Amino acid sequence: MMIKVGIIGDSMLHRKSLLLAINLFGKMQAVVDAPPDVLLMNKLRGRQVDVVVLDLHHTELSPLTVCEMVKRNLPSSKLLVIDHAFTIDSAANLFAAGATGIITPGIILIELKAAISTLFSESAVPAELEHLLLLNKGYHHPEQIAAQKPAGRETTFTKREIEVIRLIGHEMTSTEIARKLNVAHSTIETHRQSIMEKTGSKNFIGVLIYALRNNYIHIDDLPLKRS
Repeated sequence: MMIKVGIIGDSMLHRKSLLLAINLFGKMQAVVDAPPDVLLMNKLRGRQVDVVVLDLHHTELSPLTVCEMVKRNLPSSKLLVIDHAFTIDSAANLFAAGATGIITPGIILIELKAAISTLFSESAVPAELEHLLLLNKGYHHPEQIAAQKPAGRETTFTKREIEVIRLIGHEMTSTEIARKLNVAHSTIETHRQSIMEKTGSKNFIGVLIYALRNNYIHIDDLPLKRS
């Protein structure tokens, strides 16, 4: 079955690159690409689009506003957001605004293809995306986001490591965390390195996604920020 994909983004170059790539994936077709413009997006109403990929870099509209616009015009479409500023509360707000899934920036094309297929089929997150993709499977409130554990993998964090992960989720730097916990900066860097090694993440966005999915931290650990 052909998956019909829409691309919405504020960079024409990125949109056209994604359009070409998606049309080469096989069993996927990019049926529309558009900037996050209110008048143009209104024209999308009634179009058959299975999955919308939202990729915003520097638009004047907030990602939350664009998510709401997409869901208003394409209510039956699944919405995959490439979140360039991932935090725990940004994930909560995007889910509340209608996002079906959130994926980190810097993904390679084969990972994007797998993420689109996962949303379309409503299947579990595959192992290769466990640090990249976070799903919201029909939760009505951000605090209801449950653990989405990858199969066959368990990681044990120390109490202090969980505390460090939570504070990083608050967008605190290593220096700020060291000051708050009254420890040396080098100690926090050691914790960060240990956490990265335990999760196999490429960056700390991957760590936050892993910690959320495995219920080490929760969306409601942080106050929600509305843009």
